[in-house]
Amino acid sequence: MTVHNAVFCVLLTEIFDSVSGLFIQIFFTFVFTAAPQALVSSSKTRKRHEKNRSHY
Repeated sequence: MTVHNAVFCVLLTEIFDSVSGLFIQIFFTFVFTAAPQALVSSSKTRKRHEKNRSHY
């Protein structure tokens, strides 16, 4: 019983490590791709607003 529990714990930790690593990879790729795009789009909209203001 204890050996089975130990194997189960090892399997759980292995699965958790792989899943957490995957989540970290997804998170970092999301941060490095989506965040710059959001910054660029927000700066673009800001410039557009300034242009509209200068027209009036």
